[in-house]
Amino acid sequence: MDTTIYVKLLQIEGFRNLGIGGLKDKINKLKEIVRQKKLTTGRIP
Repeated sequence: MDTTIYVKLLQIEGFRNLGIGGLKDKINKLKEIVRQKKLTTGRIP
């Protein structure tokens, strides 16, 4: 995964819930978001 995708997703999510949990939780949440976006759009935004 390209890190710019994660940055874009962070902006999209408005940095919600990022204060909760550790870095691993944040990464897992981002991966889940990426997966959902791939399913809905068929591509990475």
